[in-house]
Amino acid sequence: MDTEYKDYNDFIDTLNSVHSRVAASFINLAKYDAFPRCIWDWDAHFIFVNEKFANCFGYTSSDMNGRPFSDFIYPEDMGKSMDEYTRNIENENINMISGFTNRYVCKDGSIVTVLWHGYNDFENHLGSGQIEIIK
Repeated sequence: MDTEYKDYNDFIDTLNSVHSRVAASFINLAKYDAFPRCIWDWDAHFIFVNEKFANCFGYTSSDMNGRPFSDFIYPEDMGKSMDEYTRNIENENINMISGFTNRYVCKDGSIVTVLWHGYNDFENHLGSGQIEIIK
């Protein structure tokens, strides 16, 4: 289908609308995914976690959304975790995260080891990933 635009602003409005729908669709798909998924920003905050992700640590998604990683990382792993995070977001040659492990503190105080897999979106300064809990 050919679309004609009235002007540049009409084109940008249409593009933003499509982008918003795609982003909303991605969030909806991740929300109901069978895998624990999250989206983070370049300020080291979770901007979205699905319930499956949050439940791995005994939280709800509302408990985790918008909060910094540091609120959940086991204190002894903080240095290595933030070093790895910084290395990943500062190096555009690293767009895939795979095999990094650290420990998180659950709501009940227990500790779990987390294996991370994900991708960075350098254009939008976001990352998306899924985790596995190592027993």
